Amino acid sequence: MLELQSLPAPSTSEETTEVATITTLKEILPAPLPVVIDAWDQRPSFLKFGDNVGTGDSTIRESLANVATSAPFLYIGLNTPRNNTYNRIYAQSLMGVGVASSMYHTSRGATRPFFRWCDYAMIGASSMCMSKALNPGLSNWWLLLSASLLPVQPMLVTAVHAAAMEVKFARRSLAQPDRYQKAHRMHAASTFLGCVCFLAEEVYPDVPFIHAAWHVAAALAIHTSNALLK
Repeated sequence: MLELQSLPAPSTSEETTEVATITTLKEILPAPLPVVIDAWDQRPSFLKFGDNVGTGDSTIRESLANVATSAPFLYIGLNTPRNNTYNRIYAQSLMGVGVASSMYHTSRGATRPFFRWCDYAMIGASSMCMSKALNPGLSNWWLLLSASLLPVQPMLVTAVHAAAMEVKFARRSLAQPDRYQKAHRMHAASTFLGCVCFLAEEVYPDVPFIHAAWHVAAALAIHTSNALLK
């Protein structure tokens, strides 16, 4: 069983206080894996997850709710149009979001910060896949830049690609209201609700089930945006 190792207070004023550290892969992975273990132990600072564990899983009921509300992403991924390669990749990435979210919300102790990062990174990667599915001619250089930022700024990557999708959806809704307006209205409402839940979780971290509500709103927003792929 993994143990959370306590750290002494940092010696410089620039560093924030850390109360825990992740056990090395020498304690997590079966030996012998010397190359992988040594590479992980020498990882850069932005991949040292510290005690950044997030909120929303303080009780078993909350964790169960968060895992249950991760399931819709699997369903959406299974039902996303797969009429070309980029759509198929995007559909699979949505299923990856559901899996990563479930793993994060069931994780505890020393592995939790790592799975939290995986959750955010998977969302960012899925947003990149979405952009390519919606815009097959999108420059690979733009995707390469996004991929280079993904390990350090997954939320930024998600925000940029999501914003581009919002603009495209709004334009389609205005140009073809009979086809897209209803879906866009549902999408806009669920996106707004998701933003409210996301901010509320930051302001009121002790209020239960906000994160699960965010999952539901985000899943509905993604489901309605798939109208652009049909």
